Amino acid sequence: MRVRGTHVRARRLALSTCVACSLAVVASAAYGAATAGRRPPTGGVEFQGVFHRALWGGNVSFQISADGKGIARVQGTLPATCHDRRDGRTKRAGPDGAVALLFDVGGAAIRPNGTFSYTAHNAGGEGLDRATFTISGTFYGSNMLGQISGRSTSSPANARYTKCAAREPFWARRVS
Repeated sequence: MRVRGTHVRARRLALSTCVACSLAVVASAAYGAATAGRRPPTGGVEFQGVFHRALWGGNVSFQISADGKGIARVQGTLPATCHDRRDGRTKRAGPDGAVALLFDVGGAAIRPNGTFSYTAHNAGGEGLDRATFTISGTFYGSNMLGQISGRSTSSPANARYTKCAAREPFWARRVS
């Protein structure tokens, strides 16, 4: 029995090694195919999207510069977790409540491989939160995948929510 069990374990080890090698080859090929599709967008277009993992969707839009080499403006509503000043509790964005960081920030250059990453500051005023945002993403033709994280830096004394923070992945598509 012991010899037979050892033989079965050896076959299982060989099989699991083959499966792991196959997965590595497939993952490598998929990565190559995915990165080959990266390309910067054409100039003067707009992308609109949503935060696809958030309980409450939020929205984001990107305006691409006329020459297509940079992002001119990013604006939207980032679902966040905030501290409620009135009752001291932490509030999350959910289907029954839209707790979020509103933002309208400038852009940055788009790398030749269709990626971008930068930090921007929302100055506040006009209903916008004073916050710092880190925005990164990759263009795939008429689609864009990325992530935005934000943290409020200060709030007025009469604001209901303080200490807001968020980190959400987004998906956006070309609309014009």
